[in-house]
Amino acid sequence: MDYAADQAPHHGNHHGVADLLDLDAEVLQAFIDEVIDWVAPLSGSPRAIVDLGSGTGTWTVALAQHFADATVTAVDVSESMLGRTRIKADERGVGDRVHTVLADLETGLLDIHADMFLAALSLHEVTEKDQVLRDVLTATRPGGIFVVIEMKAPPTFLPEDIGVGRPGLELRIREAVEAARRGVPLHPDWGPRLESAGFESVGERSFEIDPAPPYPESVARYADTYLRRVRPELADTLDADDLDALDGLLADGPHGLRHRNDFVVRGSRTVWVARHPNA
Repeated sequence: MDYAADQAPHHGNHHGVADLLDLDAEVLQAFIDEVIDWVAPLSGSPRAIVDLGSGTGTWTVALAQHFADATVTAVDVSESMLGRTRIKADERGVGDRVHTVLADLETGLLDIHADMFLAALSLHEVTEKDQVLRDVLTATRPGGIFVVIEMKAPPTFLPEDIGVGRPGLELRIREAVEAARRGVPLHPDWGPRLESAGFESVGERSFEIDPAPPYPESVARYADTYLRRVRPELADTLDADDLDALDGLLADGPHGLRHRNDFVVRGSRTVWVARHPNA
């Protein structure tokens, strides 16, 4: 998704996904701030912002904090996710400017219009992608922008040699997950599709995720939570030795993730900014 939103859609086990999304936000807060700082000068001081597929509201709240004169609407298919968003907004002092809407992007955007839309790690889950993009164009006010964020490479946390099994385990786990989910476009290129939908391209940028240590304690919980979530999918795609090594990471033993202090957080994401052409 962040392994979190990338690998864990917002439907199904909402509680587990919500935990991953919150951990992702805690570990990668610097990335969120960097994206908003880049997007803000392109936004034209929006007064109404919509966060599509908002999850637990990380981006919703961050946008409300940055754009002090804007109202921000979080749209998600999960009421439990939206509940977390409302709690988070109140805790951060922006609850009066944050609204939530329970809706499925596949069925349209209801009667929502805004100066800025954002979809962070959510559009790849949509079936009718081009229709959703057209719906967003219709809902974007003239001159407004649409910000789309996807993973270029999901975060990794472990060193090449973890002290058990063959080196490179985490890379093989990532490849096994992708193989198990073959056919699901997790990292689409949105630039051409945004233009086909009628938007004008404003900018595209890759952000490398490489925070400097020391890392927060949540890095261990993030890695542990994600690997526990995908472990059932790997029985047929990861060999026996790697499965044993993975189970060692998840166990409460000397190599267990909760006891390690050798994490190395890496990843990258791509951000597209497109504008409604009728400025």
